[in-house]
Amino acid sequence: MITSTPHRHTKKRLIKTVGAHTPCSCGYIQGGEYYFYIKDYQGNIRVVLNQSDQPIELNSYYPYGALMAATTTEGTQPYKYGAKELDRENALDLYDSQARWYAPQTDRTPTMDPLAEKYPHLSPYLWCAANPITLTDPTGKELKPKGEEELQVIKNTIPAEARRFVVINDEGFIDKNKLEEYSGDSYNFQILKYIVNSPITMFVELNDNYNYIDENGELKNSTMTYYDFNPLYDNEDDKDKTGSTISGLSTGETGKMGITLFPDRAGFSGSTNNTIHVIINKNLSEKGAAETYSHEANGHGALYILNGYNHRGASHHFRGTKDTNTKLIDMIIKSKTETVKNMK
Repeated sequence: MITSTPHRHTKKRLIKTVGAHTPCSCGYIQGGEYYFYIKDYQGNIRVVLNQSDQPIELNSYYPYGALMAATTTEGTQPYKYGAKELDRENALDLYDSQARWYAPQTDRTPTMDPLAEKYPHLSPYLWCAANPITLTDPTGKELKPKGEEELQVIKNTIPAEARRFVVINDEGFIDKNKLEEYSGDSYNFQILKYIVNSPITMFVELNDNYNYIDENGELKNSTMTYYDFNPLYDNEDDKDKTGSTISGLSTGETGKMGITLFPDRAGFSGSTNNTIHVIINKNLSEKGAAETYSHEANGHGALYILNGYNHRGASHHFRGTKDTNTKLIDMIIKSKTETVKNMK
């Protein structure tokens, strides 16, 4: 799945609920009164407002979700960290995460991750791959990243008429059901559907540095270089104006445009969690970012899923200056070619 969620705090006025106290993503009704959530960038409920815009609940959390402080002046509502229900029966304080329970005091789940076999390098009892600041876990199975600009990068790779079908659901994931409403024959759209419906999360991030796990299992950091096209020094013919190469961009921008980190330890650079981590250089232009996404996500990332999580099979194989991974080359060029066309 590919995910994106806003960084801003929001207060939503639309209540879609029935019953005495049935929650939705924006609030609830209790005793005939309307109440509204204000959430932080991770979806944690920080403030509850009544219909008079008065705060009736304030919550503060430790990084793993344990309540640091909670102040309630009117009524009670059990939804807290990650907008999950906090079960306080017998003083256990467990969050109901659908696929499994979560104990924030121990930073662990009492039961195994149902997708544990896909991530053998992580403990099946870990929460958010031991990285609750960057990642969230809306269902107890899939991880969810921060970020909203990534969604526009993804949309830019598909035809303009198809972009309205790429929307975010209440959990922050691209809505797979909405994707089914588009009947066009866009290759990039079909790849998007394939990734969204896969059992592994793809984390797409705009940044110019990233953390990774090296071949020795050590955490490292790398900075991405960037050079804008300069007509005084750069040749116009060096621009890949049709998307027919695996390395150039139609904008002529150069440097380290992007990288895809896989969740295994088979290569020199692995992701720090159990996601496919795609980093796009944040300094790139809108066109450059979309073309780089086509290379990284629709090339490396999609092929990694397609070949059964085979790291080598989804990587470049150079003999001298020639890349011999023809399947990867074909997927990258096919996606880039369409992206160049769709961005005109």
